[in-house]
Amino acid sequence: MVEPVRDLFVHVGLPKTGTTYLQETLFGSTDALARHGVDMVPRSRRDNYWLMLALREKVDPQRDPAAIVGSVDDFQRELAASTLPRAIVTDERLAPMSVEQVQRFVDAAGPSCLHLVITLRSFSRIVPSAWQQRVKAGITQDLDAFIDSLRTRTGAPAAVFWAGRDLPDLLERWSAHVPPERVHVVPMPASRTATPTLLERFCAAIDVPATELTEPDEPVNAAIGRAQTDLLRLVNKVAPPEQRRRGAHGARSPWHVRLSWLGLHHLGSQDGDSLKMPAQWREWCEEVAEADIDFLSTSGVQVHGDLEDLRPRASDFSDAPAPSSEELLRVATQALSDIVAERAIERLPRAAAARAAAAQQPTVPAPVLQGLRVLRGVRRRLRR
Repeated sequence: MVEPVRDLFVHVGLPKTGTTYLQETLFGSTDALARHGVDMVPRSRRDNYWLMLALREKVDPQRDPAAIVGSVDDFQRELAASTLPRAIVTDERLAPMSVEQVQRFVDAAGPSCLHLVITLRSFSRIVPSAWQQRVKAGITQDLDAFIDSLRTRTGAPAAVFWAGRDLPDLLERWSAHVPPERVHVVPMPASRTATPTLLERFCAAIDVPATELTEPDEPVNAAIGRAQTDLLRLVNKVAPPEQRRRGAHGARSPWHVRLSWLGLHHLGSQDGDSLKMPAQWREWCEEVAEADIDFLSTSGVQVHGDLEDLRPRASDFSDAPAPSSEELLRVATQALSDIVAERAIERLPRAAAARAAAAQQPTVPAPVLQGLRVLRGVRRRLRR
């Protein structure tokens, strides 16, 4: 039996372009998507992550379960079994796939008609956001060093960044399988209040009404302030490198879990200056934006939104110096105070339960208690 040809939308990110928000919306709206003939394959964010690891050959046989190795075959079976005419794959870490890895994905997709979906964001906003995300992932570079590595394209963090951000290179790697007219570029709006929204633009690319999808109740992947991010970076410096690597089957390491708890639950609640691009790099950001707009305008791709949203805004930049030691001390002190208060509140139910349990225990007669004390004293003397 010949498999039907379906439209397969491959959302490869880019990272830090609202991808987590879009994915939470999509996976929370599977019934609505199905009513419009769209299937999510794989059917969970974890399985999408596993597929990405398998495609990019990042499986660690010492820590990852054997099942992850079969993720590409599982994807192929799920897609073939789907009865809907369209499907979506989404993971922002698919963007750096090599030509060979793209070919492996295409082979697994079978007779699908591939569409590439690329969400974009102003370069002046994506760089600070990318630095913060990398700090959450364990790097110890400060913002200035991170930017310098991007400009010179040196070092591992820069390699990771540009592998998913070099637009001409990205489209070239997919060009043998996806013609420009099936490449959908979705620029993030310049502000949260702009219309159409990011979700509306994305839904226009996949031809689904945004009004029928369910957005997350709470903000996802929320940003924290500049001083708070710098404090996390300093915390990273005391962690052994092996603790800063990802855990088994893509799970975060215990260090990352603790870092997330510190960042989101304690530093995220603090007031602080938002993270912005240093003003000295405005000209560079304008040059990158101009190059992106020129390339996309002449590439023949479909644009859902306004490419002018990729230009930097004055509000994207700041002349403020790096946080001082006094500011970092204030942030750390506030976080420690919050942690102490949280632990005290958590202990209250346990302490109350312990007192209640003690109240139900029979009273030990005084002579017995005195005998136990004598016995403990004898034991201590014998140990000497």
